[in-house]
Amino acid sequence: MGRRFKTEFTGESFELEEEIAKEFLETCKILDLTGLAPGAAGNVSIRTDRGMLITPGGKPFGCLTQEDIIWVVEYKQKTNTAKVKGKFEPSSETPMHYLVYKNFPEINAIVHAHDPLVLKNPGLVEKLKIKTTAREMPYGTLELAEEVIRELKESRYVFIKNHGSISVGKNLKNATSLMLQVHRIFENEGKD
Repeated sequence: MGRRFKTEFTGESFELEEEIAKEFLETCKILDLTGLAPGAAGNVSIRTDRGMLITPGGKPFGCLTQEDIIWVVEYKQKTNTAKVKGKFEPSSETPMHYLVYKNFPEINAIVHAHDPLVLKNPGLVEKLKIKTTAREMPYGTLELAEEVIRELKESRYVFIKNHGSISVGKNLKNATSLMLQVHRIFENEGKD
């Protein structure tokens, strides 16, 4: 269905530190190789001094390059508009990422995955007492963002009902490690 917000491009090029770009793209490759971002599903972001960097919408993680990274300079909830720099539309979950950063100053990185193991096992999600959104909501909506924010008050990993999951951390390494840790738990449970 596409994006549920307006995108306002404020320029194509911007400077990006080599180390930040490298870590960002390595995270995307890890999610691709472990099957946590099938097709073009999922998104990754990191907080910047002014806004956030996020993956583009509709591009498979395995083939992303530095030029694909989008800088969201600002997101205005009132007008549901993202001001961005880059060549592509930002992820459809841009509002959720931006609002998580706005609500949690200690969070500097977000990984949103569509782990098939987790999605196929809602019973195990419940058994492990993983924080879960109360109901299924359309992706990319402010309602979904608010639901995720509510659950993040009690956990750094949230299962988004019939959609995917989100992990957050003080940096990208923490957020990615948590996502992989939950994935391994589900892998091991499946072996029993």
